[in-house]
Amino acid sequence: MHVSSAYICPVRGLAGLEPPETTALRRAAASARGLGIEALVLPVLEEALLVPVKAKVRLLDGLASALEWASDAGLRVRIAFPAQRVLGLDWAAPYLVGGAATGTGGPVFTAGRLRHLKPYAWWKDPAILRKRVAAFREVAAALSGHPALSGWILMDQVLTWSRPDPWTADLLFRSYLAEVRERDEGAAVYLSLDWTELSAPDAALLLAARADGLRLTGLDHPRPVQSLSEDLIRGAVLSSVAEWLFERPVEVEAGWGPAETGDPDEMAEAARCLAGQDPAGLVWPSLMDPEPGLAGRPPWSLRPGLDRIGLLRPDGDPKPGIEGWLAEMRSTKPEPAARDFIDLGRDEYLGDPRLHLDRLREHFRDRARFQ
Repeated sequence: MHVSSAYICPVRGLAGLEPPETTALRRAAASARGLGIEALVLPVLEEALLVPVKAKVRLLDGLASALEWASDAGLRVRIAFPAQRVLGLDWAAPYLVGGAATGTGGPVFTAGRLRHLKPYAWWKDPAILRKRVAAFREVAAALSGHPALSGWILMDQVLTWSRPDPWTADLLFRSYLAEVRERDEGAAVYLSLDWTELSAPDAALLLAARADGLRLTGLDHPRPVQSLSEDLIRGAVLSSVAEWLFERPVEVEAGWGPAETGDPDEMAEAARCLAGQDPAGLVWPSLMDPEPGLAGRPPWSLRPGLDRIGLLRPDGDPKPGIEGWLAEMRSTKPEPAARDFIDLGRDEYLGDPRLHLDRLREHFRDRARFQ
């Protein structure tokens, strides 16, 4: 099981639609490699591709430089596009949200500030579909083929945020895939899925068949998990069900709690539980805590403790205890009976996925070594 982490620049954040700051990235990459982290995930906002040409060139050049610095530290990089939910906050291009008259929706960062807007039914508008593909084309053209770029994570929250019909979602995903394959046939493409898709998997099954693997997200919803050990346990069972159901390698995004908190023995046991289920990987939501000047801004300001979930302090030093349980996770061998808690066939599961998912989660807990 590989361990990677999303990298949100602790100096610039995401709101300014800028590339990561170089000094902080170099420091973070070196520390991450020292912890045994193998790869970084760089989230790229769709809105960042809608800026004037000079700003867009600066962004793409900055991302190319970020690939270089990560490579120098011995890390691989994957690009997440469109990064739509980052640290629990939705980030959307202006054409994906409703107007001011619908300002009773949830929080979303768009057009430079935090607003309360409802998702727009973008999938009914062919012009918006073309814009979305064109935005990705620019990123793919600029970064494909770089030796440090090991793959792409696509369609973040696309099935969840203003849920499209499955055929339009499939059209968008196939369009993204075509842009990748045209430039780099060997690049791994992972489909980003919220774990709630396990309860209504029809659309996800259609798209997953085209992907090399899946990234399971959304463990921060409906509430932030305060216990890191509990978070890893949830990741263990959900990733196992997802790998069985979609028949694809699954990595899970988990780590929604202050990284320096929690009982070290509990954390080590939870890490062994996750690794024993043998998912493809663990993706930590944020590598590095923000500098104090950013901690009071979105997204960190929206939840208590969100500015402390990183594996590294703002100065780039690892937090106490992190290295130990990461090593525990990497050294744990897969459990021979890891999937025995799944006691039904796929057809039976698909007959009532919500019921069976809840039942399997309870079944897993009854058998887990860690409660």
